[in-house]
Amino acid sequence: MAGELMIRVKDLGIRRVFDEYPPRLLTGYGVVRVNPRAWRQLRRWVGGDVIANHAKARPDLLAWLRPWGGMWLYRVATDAYVDYPPSRVIEAVRRLLPNAEPVKLGSLFGKPEYVEYGAKYAESVLGYEASDGVVKGIWVRAGDDGYTAIRIRPFLGFKREISAVILPNRVSRRLHVERESRIEERLRVDIDASVATLRAFDISELVKYSIPFTVVNNIARRVRSFTHHWRVARALIGSDNAYALAIALGRALVSSSGESRERIARLLEQLTSDPMRFVRAYSEASSVPTQED
Repeated sequence: MAGELMIRVKDLGIRRVFDEYPPRLLTGYGVVRVNPRAWRQLRRWVGGDVIANHAKARPDLLAWLRPWGGMWLYRVATDAYVDYPPSRVIEAVRRLLPNAEPVKLGSLFGKPEYVEYGAKYAESVLGYEASDGVVKGIWVRAGDDGYTAIRIRPFLGFKREISAVILPNRVSRRLHVERESRIEERLRVDIDASVATLRAFDISELVKYSIPFTVVNNIARRVRSFTHHWRVARALIGSDNAYALAIALGRALVSSSGESRERIARLLEQLTSDPMRFVRAYSEASSVPTQED
């Protein structure tokens, strides 16, 4: 089987799921590996039991397959999906931020279009250095896996602390369901909102919120190596407050990748959006999943 395919999920003829991750499917088209994010979408769309329920999938539910060291099912979406190549998204972002400079903080930096688990991704990390040495930046990630879509996140970068603190964002994910001619228009709205956040957000407000040990312990259950980053941040800040917590999570973010980074980014968005609510929620051990969940 060569080249890319688009086929209805109900016509894949799935006969077996191999017990590994990312999973492999035995289908009428041979053995197909499945992008982890596409697998999540597939299970959601067919009610969990892929073998039993795939033939009952909605007729507008489609699967896209692409060669990448074998055949990969890299996207599951409805026929409303509009394919925006990740590289074109990044090019549009650079046009919208012509004076911004590339930013690199640990493993957080721009990447041209690349393939991972069969899907195409690209990232842009651009920013402006403020007078106090803090970088005000925007991190954009695009993917064609039907789940990542277009993610635009404002952040504050701290070079000395090697940390990137993700700030609140009105639109966390721009879905691929709009006409391609509107892509730059929609990106402009989201980037303008991120720039406004960078101008208005006062991270020093986080020092008002004390962080009890239960919060640190519960986050450590979700974020690998967090305990080490917390110790470093406490030593730098000199206090157990939400500002130190943000720096610690930001350090974990720039030393992570993939799903781990996405999980940490969501934690930071929650923390900077509503510190009091965050502290209250993560003080309750029973409600916090572990990093394996």
